[in-house]
Amino acid sequence: MSIPSFAQLIIRVLGLPMPSLFNPLFHVDIRGSTLPVGAALELHLIAKGCYSSSDSDSGTLLDSGPVRIRTVRLMKCLGTLSEHEYLLVEFVSGHGRWPTVLGELRVERSYDPKRGNPIKKAAADVFRASSQSSALPAMSDEEPTPPKDTVTFTCNRHNASRDKVVFRYKFDEASAPSILDFLVAAAALNSHSPDYILPSRQCFWFAGMLLRVLLGGTNVDPKVSCGARGVLISPAFVPSSTDTVLDAEPVLAGRAGTFKKLFKIITKQEIDSLYDSEIKQACELKRAEVNERLEAPRRQKEAARAREETLREDAARNWAKAARDWAEVARLREEALQKASEDAARQAEASRAREEALLKVAQEAACQAEALAEENARLREEIARLKATGTERQGALPLAQ
Repeated sequence: MSIPSFAQLIIRVLGLPMPSLFNPLFHVDIRGSTLPVGAALELHLIAKGCYSSSDSDSGTLLDSGPVRIRTVRLMKCLGTLSEHEYLLVEFVSGHGRWPTVLGELRVERSYDPKRGNPIKKAAADVFRASSQSSALPAMSDEEPTPPKDTVTFTCNRHNASRDKVVFRYKFDEASAPSILDFLVAAAALNSHSPDYILPSRQCFWFAGMLLRVLLGGTNVDPKVSCGARGVLISPAFVPSSTDTVLDAEPVLAGRAGTFKKLFKIITKQEIDSLYDSEIKQACELKRAEVNERLEAPRRQKEAARAREETLREDAARNWAKAARDWAEVARLREEALQKASEDAARQAEASRAREEALLKVAQEAACQAEALAEENARLREEIARLKATGTERQGALPLAQ
């Protein structure tokens, strides 16, 4: 026995409230809740986003293995006036022969009488078509009735003892749809057919088409699945008139897609035709939309990491450029200082040379002045001598001379 199953047993023995094992898959307490299929899908996507973005160990069943469908049963309420049909889907988590059973989900289509009456509308349409009269314009032209496509969460096996199983299929682990596949399929059907139309888009159609989507490419032969005479046959897998299977009567009481032994409301051929032409593509588009939403946080993280890496690279380049610029500035400053020093040295050398030149000129001028003075003195001496010589020869000169 697995640990979660043993814990459930202890809780039941002690009489404690049983928490739903579906809670971690929807991030809220949904025990016993009934939700629209779209809301259930939104909650599951939010939960997947919360757990995928968490860095800590969640410690939930999400960690023990993929949550997948183990069995799907199509149920028919034979004891009711409408012979309502719905699906019961059992989900398990983990691998091997003893996976943890999470519980069952009941998914179905109905309508809210406060928001419209598809029975009256269908009756009015039939009356108008048969009588070619416009006596009921208000009733036949009223707004379509929106469906109530819902999922009901249960902890234990659903109590459907009064309802008949008209089809049961057990998936192997490799081919089993996940809970996300199930919710996407239900939401896709709701988006594809958003009106409750009694003749063509009622509970029979919703249950049979959803089962067809879940089975996908699985080759399920109702002639093999039924087992023995008297066992009810497949949901919407109504044998054609050429099939010699079990009873010769093509429509049996309680068979899926039938009403009160008389009317074949929906058939395998109709479901297969619509599935191949529209529903398969609608489910693929819905799954692509969901995948886009699930991938968006990862892409945002990758984009953020890329932006951060780009910023780091830009910062590194800027720092390197700044370092190069500072080095260039320092080099230019050093060269300017060296040039200024050299210019100052050259100016000092030029000043010294000028001073030496001036000194040399001054010395030369002094020498010239001294030579001139000496020459003047010599000339005066010569003149004096000449005067003295002339006086001796001619006598004394007059004072005027």
